[in-house]
Amino acid sequence: MRSNPGQHQMGRMNHRGTPCPPGPPPQPLGLVKAETGSANDNITACAMAPPPHHLEVDQQSGSNGSSSGGNVTREQDLISDQELIDMLEATDTSRTQEGNVPATIEDSSVVNAEEELISGEVLQQTVAAGVDQGCQPFMEFLKDWAKQFRQHQLVAKVAELEGELKRANQQNQELGGEYRKLRARYNTANTKLGEANMKLGKALRERDEHRRLAEGSALANSAKATDDVVLEKWKILNYNIRVLAHSLAKSPPSLSLDDVAEDRLRWISPLFRKHLQDDDYREFVLQGYLWVMVHDMVFDSETQVWGGPGLVDLKILRDNLIDRIGQEDSQEQPPACQQAARWFAQGSSMLNRFWGSDMKCVRSLTNTETKRLRPFFSSPSASFDRTDKRVWDEIKAIIKCAVELDQIFMCSKAIFQIHWRDDSQKPSMRQRFNSDIMHAVCYEKDLSPKSMVQFFISPFLYKAGNADGQNYECRMLLTKGSVVCD
Repeated sequence: MRSNPGQHQMGRMNHRGTPCPPGPPPQPLGLVKAETGSANDNITACAMAPPPHHLEVDQQSGSNGSSSGGNVTREQDLISDQELIDMLEATDTSRTQEGNVPATIEDSSVVNAEEELISGEVLQQTVAAGVDQGCQPFMEFLKDWAKQFRQHQLVAKVAELEGELKRANQQNQELGGEYRKLRARYNTANTKLGEANMKLGKALRERDEHRRLAEGSALANSAKATDDVVLEKWKILNYNIRVLAHSLAKSPPSLSLDDVAEDRLRWISPLFRKHLQDDDYREFVLQGYLWVMVHDMVFDSETQVWGGPGLVDLKILRDNLIDRIGQEDSQEQPPACQQAARWFAQGSSMLNRFWGSDMKCVRSLTNTETKRLRPFFSSPSASFDRTDKRVWDEIKAIIKCAVELDQIFMCSKAIFQIHWRDDSQKPSMRQRFNSDIMHAVCYEKDLSPKSMVQFFISPFLYKAGNADGQNYECRMLLTKGSVVCD
């Protein structure tokens, strides 16, 4: 039985048709040339060589083959002569081709390198294309999934926001209803508050009116003149008197004085004639005369300079009542003084409101007092009329200032009193200098408590209580009296 040499390389088939184990692997190309040199030497050895390993196995397993149904003879496994001849021919053919092996190997190496390069590029492109084609669906899937995920989140967010908006609108409607209710309540309460304020204002005005009527504050001392106002008016009056006395004291009186003028001068000083002849005393005597004139014609007046016909009687009643209160127990003085002062202030303010100042009486009084001072004019000749006009204006200013002061005294709840003597000394004795309440404007010797007062120029001004109708137990001196001492 002839066999193909290739079958020896691929392995024989056993008697059951099962392929035998393959032969040795093919040798590399580099070993072909080395092995061809000893090919002829090995031919005989191959012919005499023992059968291959697989043949021995087959022989050893021959006994087992009979058990499977077929017996193979040993002669069938031996190499035939024809196979040996074929092997020799193959050896000659390999020798013939031995010379062409190197060139073929080199050409095939170059071709294989180019093919490998081209194949690598093609493979790389193919792999890249495959990767791109394989990744593209995956990327599209990821994009679609992300888009769907975002859409799902947006839908959920929109639904959540719509729910919140719905709740907010509902809450807004509820708050709007509550606001309208509160607004209506506010308007009602505001209306009631306005009505209550109107009633309260009316009640307060009625209360104040009753209080003013009860206390006399509506008429009495509405301005509440302070001590500074009183002192300022007093200083103005004193200044006007000193200016007029200075202008009249340039020479002794050239004419005889009337009885009223002599009585006033005598009240100032029993030695008034002597003092009028003395240049050092004449001006002070005239100042005293003008102060007595103001006191008699305004402060203690029996004429209707202001306040109408009832003011004179009111002043008399006021002085008597104050003297009577001063004689009572000191514990009863404050309430009694408060009631009396409020009553007199209310009455005086009422008289002043209805009658006020009588300017006709003021002009008549000014004319009378100007005539009484004519003996002191410097020249009763052609300039007499001009001097008379100047004196008339100054006397009018003095009387008007005194009227303003008297109105303040009578319309105030504070009690103002004018005194010409020191109450702490005995009235029957000659007054001594008291620096606490007296101001000496002229003296010959050094002043001391033993210094004798020759005459008074201006009176003292006392004040009891205040403009609010309180503290009547406190009595204070507002202005000192001006005196001339030895």
